[in-house]
Amino acid sequence: MQKPVNVLRIARDDPDSWAVMPQVLDRVMRCCREMETETDPFDARDLILAWFAAASPLLALWSAVDEGRVGAHFWITLEPIGAQTPRYALVRQVEVDARLDIREAGRSAFEEAKRWVASLGLHRIMMLTHRRAESFARRHGFVQRKVLMEYCLDGSVRPMLPKSGS
Repeated sequence: MQKPVNVLRIARDDPDSWAVMPQVLDRVMRCCREMETETDPFDARDLILAWFAAASPLLALWSAVDEGRVGAHFWITLEPIGAQTPRYALVRQVEVDARLDIREAGRSAFEEAKRWVASLGLHRIMMLTHRRAESFARRHGFVQRKVLMEYCLDGSVRPMLPKSGS
């Protein structure tokens, strides 16, 4: 049986955050590449580093550490980035290694994220997922709102990522 893991909210004034930040950044960049996100891996890294170093209230980032290794991360930004008044929070990435059981800690981190978003006077959390949307609906109450479509001008077609479990 897997042991439960504690989730850490990344903050500049926390020494544990500094210790895990290189691993978190590696994960974020890898996730950008592997999930074919619309965010360039280096842009994601640079944005997180800048906000972390400035102790920006715009950064919401959590990680789960087990035996010195980061095994999960959860990253949210306020959108639109650069707007004087944000309109919603966007879950940029959620990734958990299969070896970890973070169900309870993950629920707790999401509750903390909801409190953070509400404290900013916002009322919506949006997410684009490359995984099974039903899982996020069942666990956290998300509902499908839009569908992302793609048209490649060069006629190429990128293969869709396989569904979980297939």
